[in-house]
Amino acid sequence: MFSIKRVLLAGIFATLSIFSCASVYAHTGLRGVTILQPDKAEWGLSFYTDPNGIVHLLGLDGTVINEWGTAADQIFWAKPVFDPRGDILAMTGVVDVPGYAFQLPNHLVQFDVEGDRFFEWGDFVLSRAQFAAIHHDMHRLPNGNTLVLCAALVDEPAISPNTLVDDCLMELDWEGNIVWEWYTFEHFDQFGFSDEAKQMISDMGGDWGHANSLSIIPANTHSHPAFTPGNIMISYRQLNTIVVIDRQTGDIVWKIGPENSVTIGQHDAYMIAGGRPGAGNIMAFDNGLRAGFPPVSRPFSQVVEIDPMTNQVVWSYNATFSGFPQWDFFSPIISGAQRLENGNTMITEGTKGRLFEIAPNGEIVWEFWNPYYEPSIGPTGLEVRNYSVFRAYRMPLWWGWPSSLR
Repeated sequence: MFSIKRVLLAGIFATLSIFSCASVYAHTGLRGVTILQPDKAEWGLSFYTDPNGIVHLLGLDGTVINEWGTAADQIFWAKPVFDPRGDILAMTGVVDVPGYAFQLPNHLVQFDVEGDRFFEWGDFVLSRAQFAAIHHDMHRLPNGNTLVLCAALVDEPAISPNTLVDDCLMELDWEGNIVWEWYTFEHFDQFGFSDEAKQMISDMGGDWGHANSLSIIPANTHSHPAFTPGNIMISYRQLNTIVVIDRQTGDIVWKIGPENSVTIGQHDAYMIAGGRPGAGNIMAFDNGLRAGFPPVSRPFSQVVEIDPMTNQVVWSYNATFSGFPQWDFFSPIISGAQRLENGNTMITEGTKGRLFEIAPNGEIVWEFWNPYYEPSIGPTGLEVRNYSVFRAYRMPLWWGWPSSLR
């Protein structure tokens, strides 16, 4: 059973009243809400998971609307289900995966706004490889099934003499049965690697692709068959590559990278849905940290919007757009960006635990610094505080309230 924190009705009214209060526009270095321009920010609630595995739902003024989980629950990569009921998908439990940098979950759970787990799936057995774990992302499909990123140990001498930690996909029905599988290593030749890259991957083995997000192509106006709604997009951090998989054939039918490094070590790649500015373009958080074969790097991060018909960046954001030095905006790992209905973009600068919303001109209209940290002891004996946030989502005002307050 997950614990849940209920808030008083006074908190609800405080959240809704922010749109009539004076703007606060100051970076104080404090945690919590540091910038709020209520006449420019998009109405809604912010959903994120702190480093201790507690999921938070906040009003724009920082009022806690709902919380789920305890540190003992080991919640990873929680993701809201975009439906009126307000359910949450999350990964739990941990297993060791040889060749992977950290432990990975081995169970997928779904729980409701009251914190009750009502579905849990685990102990999966893949047909073509030794199953290891699930990781990073999942997506509820229109048919009710759930698509999940997974990792499998694969021996494929044609790619590497070393065991590969291969990124794969599995589609689960409501009984936890695997009804569809897809493996990255089977499409190695479709990435278009150079001979130099192939040799470097062969020498490395292990976690050679490191997929970190999956998404479904939404309805769009593109005529190219690669962008048929229902096809699958995957971001591979190690490869500086984003691909689209044909859902029917399993082939990689579109990609950006690995040869041109339009993005470096990117996260959270998806096609912007209809009804939002930039609909049909690809958005990604372009981290900049050393990645690729051969590796490239950049000392700052940016958010990019890519026209998939030309593979050209048509809009981007870095710190200079908000009047700060370019290096001031940098998250070497994790992070994400969400195009909002009003044309603003909500950004997760993950390693800092910073969530912020920018207008199209780069003006920061809302900013929040995660106040919850995971403590550890550094090599000098001093406490090290981890405030990081993997990814955040701006949700509609009606989403995720405890039933007692609806």
